[in-house]
Amino acid sequence: MLDRAVQLSSRCGLHGLTIGQLADAVRMSKGGICAHFKTKEDLQMAVVERAAQTFSQAVIQPALSHPAGLSRLHALAEAWFVYLQAGVFEGGCFFSNVLFELEDLPETALLTAVRSHYRQYLAYLEGQTEIAQRQGELDGQLNAACFVQEFHALQLSALSFRALGMLELGLHGARQNTQAMLARHRTG
Repeated sequence: MLDRAVQLSSRCGLHGLTIGQLADAVRMSKGGICAHFKTKEDLQMAVVERAAQTFSQAVIQPALSHPAGLSRLHALAEAWFVYLQAGVFEGGCFFSNVLFELEDLPETALLTAVRSHYRQYLAYLEGQTEIAQRQGELDGQLNAACFVQEFHALQLSALSFRALGMLELGLHGARQNTQAMLARHRTG
């Protein structure tokens, strides 16, 4: 049930997800859904947590088999592109979609949770960048936060091309540009 709620939210947004819609999708009564989630906010928070687990399994976990640093950055980039291409979330990238949906709304626990998960991913990328710098794999003078911004911008460009119905072109360009970016900042 929760996995179905995540997929529905990835397409219609967290605010677009209703208990009635979920009940119809999983062929349960609204009362049956409410037995698990007392409020819509409880359902939304559970969806965010499950989406974070799904994202971690699709992107972070596969990269952990690679050594920390530059090798893991390459693996994280490729895992993210595979995640988007495979349609792990029916609506594209759950966290990008939801972040843009909620960004202009008043601060709530839900927005805080979404931002926290998104920031954790960016912080992880930054940590891997810093490890690569300490290991002499990337330029030590490189601003790690700016590097991550460019790295993630290439991921978001593929997401934009997906929205335009041009996913394969977007993935091809983003993969090439990510490899070129990593090579440009590599030492030695």
